[in-house]
Amino acid sequence: MKPRILIALLGALATSGPVQASVVTDWNAITLICVQGQVAPVAIPANRAGPPGLLDTALVQAAVHDAVQANQGRFEAYRYENPALRGVGSAEAAAAAAAYGVLVGMYSAANPCLATVTNPAVTYAGDPGLQAGNEAAAALLPLRRATFALPDDPFTGGTDPGDWRPTLPALAPGAFRFLTVTAPFVLIKNSQFRPPRQPPLSSVAYAREYNEVKALGFLGEQLANA
Repeated sequence: MKPRILIALLGALATSGPVQASVVTDWNAITLICVQGQVAPVAIPANRAGPPGLLDTALVQAAVHDAVQANQGRFEAYRYENPALRGVGSAEAAAAAAAYGVLVGMYSAANPCLATVTNPAVTYAGDPGLQAGNEAAAALLPLRRATFALPDDPFTGGTDPGDWRPTLPALAPGAFRFLTVTAPFVLIKNSQFRPPRQPPLSSVAYAREYNEVKALGFLGEQLANA
């Protein structure tokens, strides 16, 4: 998703402009339950727990954005456009249909997270804005990012100096590494804000940083045992 689109989404949540923020926030809440699950008041299993679920959440929000823009034409679209639907029906129907369409496309209408959710086709029966939402969902669903394993998964690092090692006490391997090579929605590339590599092990910079971590770790242990 492009930065201007993200700003537009935030603006929709902060104002009561042409599309009611409650529709967007209500469907965002439904989306989060579908993606990450819910414990109470009714237990609903997650469909894509953890960081990978952010990919599904982003897809829903991108579809909602494009559906609303097809109706209003106020901001740049991410993927879907249909100028013929400008001003046709309500933006609320477009937003709801887009979110519902993507969720059904990813998890199916029979999923427990949608069991008590009314299909927007019923809520907004006869509203022409539903078309923009349905079309936006269909256009965005092919962009869903899949979970996959890298050739060296499960990644357990190494034992040589400077190698990454699994964390204690469970010695869990590196997780969600596919995200490092998954095409982002907003960034230019997935390494855009990646920090630089550590300095060489024989360098003064490495020794200084190593000693700093060791000193702070020792101080933390002393405080914990005080």
